[in-house]
Amino acid sequence: MASSTPSTPPSVPAPTNDGEAASSSGTVYVTDASHPIFKHFETALNADGKTTENRRCCYCGHTFNGGMTRCAQHLAEWNKLRRRDVTLSTAVTQDVRDGVKALYEARIREREGKREAEEQALSAVNGCGSGKKGRITNFFGDESACRKKEADRALCLLFAGLRLPEHHADHVLFRNAVSAIARAGTSYVPPKRKYIGGAGLRDCRTSIEAALVPISSSWRRSGVTIASDMMTDQNGRPIANVLLINDSGAVFTDAVDTNMEMKTGGYIAGILRPIIQRVGPENVVAFCMDGGSNYAAACRILIAEHPHIEHVPCATHVLDLLMEDIGRMAWAKEVVEKANIITSFVRKHHLTRNYMRSDKVEGGKGKQVLKPAGTRFGTQFISVSRLCEVRMSLTQLVLSEEWARFADGGRKPGSEAFSAAILDSDWWTKALQFVNLMRLPFMAMRATDSSAKGMMGRMYDLMLQLTVDVDEKLEEARLEGLTAADANAIRRMVKRRWDGSMACPLHVVGRILNPANQEEGIFPSDMECTRVFKAFIARHYEDKEFMRDGEPIRATLVMQDGLDAFITLKGSFGLPTAIADRAAVKEGRQSMARWWQWHGSDYPELAALACRVLSQPVSAAACERNWAVWEAVHTAKRNRLGAEKCRDLVYVSHNWHQVHNWHKEDGGSLVLPGCSSEAPVPTGYNLEDDLEEEEGEDLVMEDEYQ
Repeated sequence: MASSTPSTPPSVPAPTNDGEAASSSGTVYVTDASHPIFKHFETALNADGKTTENRRCCYCGHTFNGGMTRCAQHLAEWNKLRRRDVTLSTAVTQDVRDGVKALYEARIREREGKREAEEQALSAVNGCGSGKKGRITNFFGDESACRKKEADRALCLLFAGLRLPEHHADHVLFRNAVSAIARAGTSYVPPKRKYIGGAGLRDCRTSIEAALVPISSSWRRSGVTIASDMMTDQNGRPIANVLLINDSGAVFTDAVDTNMEMKTGGYIAGILRPIIQRVGPENVVAFCMDGGSNYAAACRILIAEHPHIEHVPCATHVLDLLMEDIGRMAWAKEVVEKANIITSFVRKHHLTRNYMRSDKVEGGKGKQVLKPAGTRFGTQFISVSRLCEVRMSLTQLVLSEEWARFADGGRKPGSEAFSAAILDSDWWTKALQFVNLMRLPFMAMRATDSSAKGMMGRMYDLMLQLTVDVDEKLEEARLEGLTAADANAIRRMVKRRWDGSMACPLHVVGRILNPANQEEGIFPSDMECTRVFKAFIARHYEDKEFMRDGEPIRATLVMQDGLDAFITLKGSFGLPTAIADRAAVKEGRQSMARWWQWHGSDYPELAALACRVLSQPVSAAACERNWAVWEAVHTAKRNRLGAEKCRDLVYVSHNWHQVHNWHKEDGGSLVLPGCSSEAPVPTGYNLEDDLEEEEGEDLVMEDEYQ
């Protein structure tokens, strides 16, 4: 049997100081002697000179983050330690492997013995056993130790019996509920389902409505955008949701069952009119919806009634349509069709799926081909880009002995088309062109789909940069075989979608009033932006007057003076704090609307316009996220939910997260009206021990686009 003491590791890089070694990247590594397993690694130091969990193997030089379990896995491949994201060192001798295994097994036995001793001490409480009290018993007391153990077991049974994911135990709602039950005392009896789905749900909705007051109060100062979308629920009912969105959050306000109705522009306008009156027409800045003809007609009807409201096309939807336009071209269609053949074949057969996970795969191990749902944006790009990532793995598959047996000389249905597509080098060249080109609108779409604030001030520049980047990629693709006709067709598609589908004066106004663009000279050097901005000011302020020094002055002149001061850094715009905060806006550390609130005091009228414009979204993606809440609530097992109850459940779930996020950004904690803020800190858990025990059971996240 091999010795339990591993052999001495080879020499490390030349030390730069006492026991320290520097890598080529400048990171300083030191020897960690806290455990025999760590002697085979060097530990990196942070900027403060403290050790981190970044380790470098003394045998092969491999670096990774992790504790003792990962270190043991790297040195000794052992079933109990197997992890997909840790590679096995090939430079370690067998005696070192055996020694590390022995050390780790001894550590596990020691911890199991310690756990058994603690359980025996607990069982001795209140006549449950005999013997002296253990460490945990002394900490909790005789009676509370048994009660805690019983409560823990009941909660574990709850999660296992109802098939709840374990990470829900870390959610703030679960923690708050357990704390509230503990404060209620032993006489507390949980409510029945009738109360939870009836009066209790209505009470929660009332509390959420009260908690939304800080967000709704921002609508008077920053304005709000009304967004709406339609979907079909689990029972085939067409539902139209309505959200109120600005930088403070996206509030779900209503959902209408449109069954047995003609979804015309007039009907949709009738749904939105009560929302406008409830919010106040003066607080509504824009409508943001997809490009459906009925929604466009509804916007025209409502804008005729309220001329100060603008129509902002959903940028995410328009960019997705641009990607679909490119995907319908002949060369792109060929790429997508073959990609679908490869993806369908891999996902259909167990051998192909298992081979992608096996140790035989080099480059891309553990990555599976993706076939996103049809409702996802950018599905073609997601699918083809993943195939390019795992090309080496797929090539190894069709050249392997397992494939020869599986395909059975081409008699397996679809095997010949699959192998031909994998070995077609011309198709891979076109697929790479497709991915490089489609990545540009896809990343722009991701930017508009995010919850980042101030996108209205960056949208125009984002599309300008997109056109420049597309031109560069098309020139590169021309050198690789893309025809001039196809390149010109793509340029026309980009221009048509931007000038036709996405044209919006608020994009121009936001670009000019963006503090990060203050010195760029956009106004008046950019003639098109200057024309649109002047037309916007004339349309909204032509018949208005502002009071200055007790005398009325035309609003257009006041706005022009404010814009001149903003561009030339006069007054409060030229203060050192304003210039410093402008850099913070450019880096994303401060919102554009907040900058205007702080530094626009000399020109309050222009500052009010800037806050209202820069606080609006450029996308109705929040409506799509709201549909995800509907799908989580109205599942196949709860298909008998009525529309009203389903609406209340979605209202509570969606808006609770909005209020929670708002309080997190504000630096406070969320306390719903009628609820106590006294939440006792959970005791009795050694968090470090728990994390160390479960080090080999990390959450395995799904693929990003799956």
